[in-house]
Amino acid sequence: MTVAELEQFFRLDAAALAVVADKRRAATKLGWAVQWGTARMLGTFLADAPLKVPAEVIGFAAERLDAD
Repeated sequence: MTVAELEQFFRLDAAALAVVADKRRAATKLGWAVQWGTARMLGTFLADAPLKVPAEVIGFAAERLDAD
């Protein structure tokens, strides 16, 4: 996945940051951000295989959320 694709689908805009701010735990915030981007990219959630998200996507979302 390219940096441009990560920016296009997994960048958190002001509206997304407002939604994610309501989540309590860092893991919940990260999971929400990854699913949000996945839905934007694929048009669906990865309900059956959430662990198949590439590590670079998780890292990109975590970086945007300042999460470990």
